[in-house]
Amino acid sequence: MRQSDNEADDTIVRRVAGGDLDAFERLIDRHSKHVFRVVSRHVPAGQVHEVAHETFVQAFLSLDRYRPGGAFLGWLTSIALRRCADHWRSAYREREVYGRQAGRDATGEPPAFDRPDPRAEREARQREDRELLRWALSRLDPEDRLVLTMEYLEDLEIRACAEALGWTESKVKVRALRARRRLKELLAGLAPRTESRS
Repeated sequence: MRQSDNEADDTIVRRVAGGDLDAFERLIDRHSKHVFRVVSRHVPAGQVHEVAHETFVQAFLSLDRYRPGGAFLGWLTSIALRRCADHWRSAYREREVYGRQAGRDATGEPPAFDRPDPRAEREARQREDRELLRWALSRLDPEDRLVLTMEYLEDLEIRACAEALGWTESKVKVRALRARRRLKELLAGLAPRTESRS
């Protein structure tokens, strides 16, 4: 492995900010598989390459908003998810325009296939939320992640968690509290970027 492959993302970002624009290619090489994997879960196969490309273009244009010391991969993931959401918004707008051009059905409404699908939009938002939660959980200490998973995702009582892990109930409570705080910090760090459109 070349020494440059070990460079931290933040170091590369600083190099790009300092004028070494070619260094951004290292970030693309390093994270393209991840971005393609995220995007492929949210858009049709034929659109994955385009949306992934848009993700890296947006990341490049938004580098001045990235805060060094954060999690670059999480920041990039949030951009990829916003690009996926934009893809569907654009698709719905195109369908609405097509519906207006195609005319109305007997009730005066656009044909059903031309109407925005609120359920699809809701499911896209839920997928985005799950992806962000998955990312945030992956940043926790393994034991903290295990406690949160057991307590909230598996809906186990504190006592059941303690018995399963061989811990005291007090230890489970402390680890769960610490894990919730860390999870909140991680998600709060993404909130301004996920709420504001890039």
